[in-house]
Amino acid sequence: MIVQLVRRPIMLTVAGAFGCVALWSVIVAPMKQELDRKAKELESQQMLVTQGLAEIARAEVDPILLMNEFKVIAQEYESLWAISADSTVVYKMFDELALIAGVSIDRIEPSRTGVRTDDGQTRLLHSGFVVELRGAYDRILAFVELTQTSMGLTRVTSVRVNPASTMGQDSVVHAHLVTEHVGVSGLFAAVKELP
Repeated sequence: MIVQLVRRPIMLTVAGAFGCVALWSVIVAPMKQELDRKAKELESQQMLVTQGLAEIARAEVDPILLMNEFKVIAQEYESLWAISADSTVVYKMFDELALIAGVSIDRIEPSRTGVRTDDGQTRLLHSGFVVELRGAYDRILAFVELTQTSMGLTRVTSVRVNPASTMGQDSVVHAHLVTEHVGVSGLFAAVKELP
């Protein structure tokens, strides 16, 4: 009987210990693992925030320098777009690009009258030209590319090429181009007024 009296508390103690270990492994251990994972994630996020703040501090730009940069960019766009707005400049550019490309221009004439749109501050001028030229096929292609990349808001809308002589390696072709030009002014008026 004394053995039973001693055995029962020992059994209850062992069962209680086993129960505590089981509860620990089922409830507390996963929570501790999740807490450790969250702590590592928090540490990683804090490191990223610290790096981001350091980058922001290094990248802070003086607003006056930024405004001056905007002004320069606006002037570049305005000067590029101004080419397309002035038919005298367009004619001159055609001649210059023909020399660069190695073709000869037979005729340039307006294909449409200038369509103007004016909202008081910004002006748009839409015009077009027909250009007839002669040269080797690859030189004609060079002229087309130069026209589209060097003359502001310009695109070649139509190209018609006809042989001018017998076909050979350097045979001359006649080309008929139709171009469209859009001139823009006053779009960046607000930027010009910045201090």
